[in-house]
Amino acid sequence: MTTLTRRVPFGAVSSLLGALALALTLTACGEGPITLPPVTPPPAPVRTVIGNFTFALGLFELSQPVEITISGTGNGTVDATAQWTFASNDVDLFLTDRSCAATSIISLQACNVLARADSVTSKPEVIRQSLGAGVYRVYVHNFGPDAEAGTLIIGFTR
Repeated sequence: MTTLTRRVPFGAVSSLLGALALALTLTACGEGPITLPPVTPPPAPVRTVIGNFTFALGLFELSQPVEITISGTGNGTVDATAQWTFASNDVDLFLTDRSCAATSIISLQACNVLARADSVTSKPEVIRQSLGAGVYRVYVHNFGPDAEAGTLIIGFTR
């Protein structure tokens, strides 16, 4: 009679014994298997439209400021988008603090301009700026060459 013997490599035996020892150790605590609490993702940012405005500006005319108030804690992002009729016109946007009382592009230069969208060729013009609580002003300026009309949409994301 012949006897067949199968040899198991030593590494496989030691891995199996290690896994068995770990399982016995974890269940020996009396707590059973370890479970981790579920991970809750942070809430998605929410965008709120602050206002939808229209403007009509002559050549080199600056709009009356649109005042926006941000309340609450922490920063958020203000976005302002100006859209207008004629691509040949250069319409720009400026975001300032509340102390700005500009009545022309020249007096706007003395203000604390926090953000600007003043490309000669971009249409629409868009500002995105992180801001905390406070009162801010958005101005639209028409550099022409002709009179212009359009819309200004302002949103806030937090």
